[in-house]
Amino acid sequence: MGTFVFLSNVYVWNMPVNKVGKLGEDIATRFLVEKGFTIIERNKNLGFAEIDIICEKEGTVHFVEVKSNSINFTEVRDILENYKPEERVDRRKIEKIAKAAEVYMHGRVGEWQIDVAGVLLDQGLKKAKVSFLTQEF
Repeated sequence: MGTFVFLSNVYVWNMPVNKVGKLGEDIATRFLVEKGFTIIERNKNLGFAEIDIICEKEGTVHFVEVKSNSINFTEVRDILENYKPEERVDRRKIEKIAKAAEVYMHGRVGEWQIDVAGVLLDQGLKKAKVSFLTQEF
């Protein structure tokens, strides 16, 4: 397995936080576009697995798993310092995404990798923090 790279950004949105997963994926997509990625597909269902975001940058296809949580930053500031939703992606989930990526890439030529985006949504301030881990295979 490769080295993880951390990038972070903060976003503001004007949507209710009643659909945390979808909102987190929307924010992660915006983050990726701003970082120069081209979105290929979202929520690609391969039967045995769903890939949240498939995108491309500099000839490499990225399979992005998004983990989102909605909290009130002002009430849990101490927890926020140590909590990272992207850490909820375990080895079994990575292996499942890798298998899905192999199926998706079958017959296609090119490099690919698995990335994880963690999105913390602040209910009160209507802000989000994106943490992006990228791992090359």
